[in-house]
Amino acid sequence: MIVNGAEWLVDDKLSARWPLYTRGNVGEVFPDVVTPLNWTLLGGAVESSWRDAWQEFGIVAPNDFDAERVIVCIAGGYCYLNMSYIRLLGVRVPGSSVKAVDKQFLGEVDAPPYTEYPGDRNFFCSLKLVWQTEKTLRARHPQIVEDMRRRSAQWVARYPGDDASDEALLDYVFTYPPEHHYLFGRHVLVTFKATVASGVIAGLCALKVKDPGLTLDLLSGVEGVESAEPARLLWSLGRMVGSSPEMMRIFDQGVDARTWPMLTRTPEAAEFVSAFADFLARYGYRGPNEWELGSIPWRMQPETPLRTIDRLRRSGEAGAPGADADAQRLSRRQAARYARRKLGIVDRLRFNKALPAAKVWQATRESSKSAVIRALDSTRRAVLRGACPPTPGTSISSSSATMRPSAQPDRRLRRSASAIGVRRPAAMSLVMLLPPTGMTLVWAMPPST
Repeated sequence: MIVNGAEWLVDDKLSARWPLYTRGNVGEVFPDVVTPLNWTLLGGAVESSWRDAWQEFGIVAPNDFDAERVIVCIAGGYCYLNMSYIRLLGVRVPGSSVKAVDKQFLGEVDAPPYTEYPGDRNFFCSLKLVWQTEKTLRARHPQIVEDMRRRSAQWVARYPGDDASDEALLDYVFTYPPEHHYLFGRHVLVTFKATVASGVIAGLCALKVKDPGLTLDLLSGVEGVESAEPARLLWSLGRMVGSSPEMMRIFDQGVDARTWPMLTRTPEAAEFVSAFADFLARYGYRGPNEWELGSIPWRMQPETPLRTIDRLRRSGEAGAPGADADAQRLSRRQAARYARRKLGIVDRLRFNKALPAAKVWQATRESSKSAVIRALDSTRRAVLRGACPPTPGTSISSSSATMRPSAQPDRRLRRSASAIGVRRPAAMSLVMLLPPTGMTLVWAMPPST
């Protein structure tokens, strides 16, 4: 594809059969330009694992695909999800509709009308989707996330070490795609199961209870979500800073790359330093744009979580994570009682089956994401260790966050993207391939500059 007269390195050939693409949903996973390393290494694994996951659930039929990349593509440097193919959910899932799928994935965007093609409707896919949906709604303790955690931990344990040779680091990096295929594919499957379960609740609330907003009350504040723990720990660290005049003085100077080394040299901050180092050891693999190999995780850029602590140190107790847990729990119970009163016997039985399943799969989705990101970060560690070796006396161990790369690959690539005129699209922009004009792209919503 040509963007302002230049071709982005890893743009994919877009599908003529499935021409509608969106930044919705996937824009949160890949908010920035996707680096060539990330896509050439993992793009194939992302596409193939996504297809395998959806085939397992029953969405994919033989001869659905007309290109190497269909479900997830790079256009103008940015990642897009194929909305045309997702619309098949509204055709192949009994009781669903394209309009309902568009609303769930796109919101109120005025998308091009759906045109049905031969093969869109598939009896065997519909039958399998019904069976898989029933299995999803009956699940209470999914084994899938335990398998993912074990596979992820095994990959992390294979890391050759920071002092390994370039050859060993490269071997580790280029051995990763099959692991990503498995882990990412499982995550896609879990995410879809969570979408199906919550979609059943949303459908009942909208069509039977006549209160679409009730879904939010029913599913908000789900307990047991793994991603809530870092927030709780950061809050506790903020309380520690707020109770120490010396640490308050340090944070009052502003948080930057000097803050963490300054804290490690401050005797009064010893307890905080120990707790924060433990936080980095447990969650240092997280960070901004964490699906991208070129991004910098918390363990290498501690000022990122320290800035969060800086905001939290002055917050009142009412802002503590879980402070409104009792109120949310009461709201969920009241919403569930209200929904049951409005539903008939058959719909009430389905509601009683889907509600706990939706909560289980929401929590499982967060856990599955963590398993993928842990493995991806171990691969990123090898990439950045080889590309940006630490200066003498620095370390990138999980308990230390003093190493800083000499240059950030994602920033270099963003500058390259800017130089060839790649612009960041709006969060919910759509890109449409209009036959027979080949690679011409039409933005249904104007891209932001």
